Amino acid sequence: MTRTLQSQSRALSRRSFLVTAGGLGIAVAFGSLPDLAYGATPATAAEGDFRPNAWIAIAADGTVSIIAPAVEMGQGIMTTLPLLVAEELDADWNRVRVVQAPSDAETYGNPGFYGIQLTGGSESTRGYNALLRLTGAQTRLILMAGAAGMLNVPVNELTTEPNRVVHRSSARALDYGQIAANATLPDPLPQATEADLKPSERWRYIGSRSIQRIDVPSKVNGAAVYGIDVQLPGMLYGAVLRAPVQDERPEAIDDAEARGVPGVTHIIPLSYGVGIIGGTVEATRRAKDLIKVTWSTTSRVRNYTSQRLLDEYRAIGRDLGTRGVAAHTEGDAEATIAGAAKVIEADYMSDHVAHATMEPMNATALVTGDRVEIWAPTQGPTGTQGFAAQVAGTTPDKVKVNTTLLGGGFGRKAEADFIIDAVLLAKAVEGRPVKVVWSSGGRHPARQVPAARGAARQGRTGCQGKDCRLATPHRSRLDLRPDVATCLRRGWRPRRRRD
Repeated sequence: MTRTLQSQSRALSRRSFLVTAGGLGIAVAFGSLPDLAYGATPATAAEGDFRPNAWIAIAADGTVSIIAPAVEMGQGIMTTLPLLVAEELDADWNRVRVVQAPSDAETYGNPGFYGIQLTGGSESTRGYNALLRLTGAQTRLILMAGAAGMLNVPVNELTTEPNRVVHRSSARALDYGQIAANATLPDPLPQATEADLKPSERWRYIGSRSIQRIDVPSKVNGAAVYGIDVQLPGMLYGAVLRAPVQDERPEAIDDAEARGVPGVTHIIPLSYGVGIIGGTVEATRRAKDLIKVTWSTTSRVRNYTSQRLLDEYRAIGRDLGTRGVAAHTEGDAEATIAGAAKVIEADYMSDHVAHATMEPMNATALVTGDRVEIWAPTQGPTGTQGFAAQVAGTTPDKVKVNTTLLGGGFGRKAEADFIIDAVLLAKAVEGRPVKVVWSSGGRHPARQVPAARGAARQGRTGCQGKDCRLATPHRSRLDLRPDVATCLRRGWRPRRRRD
C-alpha cells in the first residue's frame, strides 16, 4: 500500500503558519562548528523565512530549521527525528537548526502514539518515521518546483544535492536559501508518497555512525538549559509538603513558625499537602521543615507493603488457573510441556525500582487570567496542557508548554504531579512565575513490582516448550486510553486507577 503525506500537505500561508507555530521555543544549532553547538536557547524563526509546512523553515542564508516533536532526555531523539527530515529533504546537516516543538498535538502529535505529544515507550522513531520522512520529501519537491520556475526549466530535469537544486544539463544550481528568498508556495502543493523516499543505499544520514548528537556539546560546556535552570523576571520559588503516606490529606495545619521565616510570602493549604512560596529556595525549604500537619489516616496505601505485594504476585504467577492477558502465543505450550520428560521451574521477583532522575522533578508556571504558561522538563506536553488546564480552571488551548531538556525521564516525567504543584502555587500569586523544585526525598517510589514464573519442559531432543507468566501492576496510576488526545482537548479529567 502506498502512503501519501496528507496531514501536512494543506496550503499554509506564511501568516497562518506563524499563528499555528508562533511559539517555537528551543533551538539547537549544530554541525561542523563546535562553538555554535548550543542547547536549549530560546529562538524563533525570522519573519521572512520560507515555511513550506509546519515542520520546516528555510532562511535566505540557507539555514534550515526543523521541528523536533519529541523531547530530549538523553536518548538522542532530538538528533534522530530531525535527521529523518533532513535525509529526505537533502538538507546540508551542517546548516540545520533543531527547534523544539511547541505544545500543539494537532500538528506535532505522534501518529503512532494516540496522536499526542508524549515521549516514551520507545515509540518516537517508530511513530514519527513515516510522517517526517514524507515531510522532508514533500519539502524537497516544493523547493524543486520553486527552482523550476526560477530557472525556467521543467521540474523533471532537476535533482538535488545537499542544500541545493541542480540543473545538470545547463550546469546551473540554486541554493535552498536562494529559493527560499524568492519562491512562493505552489498551489496545489506537490504530494509526496513512499515512492518519493530515498532507498536505503542512497541514505547520507540515516544509519551513519559519523553523525554526532546535537545535545552533547551544550551539556559539556554548560550551556544546556534544563527545567531546573529556568530563570524568569520576578520569579518566586515554591515547595510542597506532602503526606508521609500517599493519598492522605491535611486535617490541621500549624504554620505559625513557618510564616516567620524571612523570605516566605505565602503558605497555601492544598488538598494533598501544604504549599510554600518564597523569594528563595532555602526559605521555602526551611518553612516546609517547620510546618506541623495532622494528616488523615484513611488511605488504602497504609495497608500496602512490598512483601505483601510480592507474595500476592507470586501466588498469581503460580496459579495456572488464573488467566491474564496473553502478550505472545505460539503453538500449544501447555500441551507440549505436559508431555515432556523433565520439568524445570523458577520464580523471578523484582523489588520496587525508583524512577530517580538526576534532575529532580521541577516546573515553573505563570498564571495570568485564564492563560497559563509552563516551563518544564516534561515527557508529555499534551498531558501537561490537560492537567494544568484542569487545576487552573481553564482550557488546554490556553496553556502554553515550553519543554526544556530533561535530566533523565524514565517515564517519571510523563506524570503530572510536579506540574500541578507549580500551577496551583502560581495561581495563588497570579502574574508572577513560580518555580517548584522537589527535594530528592520528595519522590514517591516507583509503582512497578513484577513477579514472573517461568517453566520449561525438556524432552529427549532438548527444550520443547516454555511458559512464562508475569504478574505486575498497571505501569501508571493513570489510564492511557486510545482516545486520550481527544479527551485532553475536550477537558478530559484523568481517572486514577484503584486496582
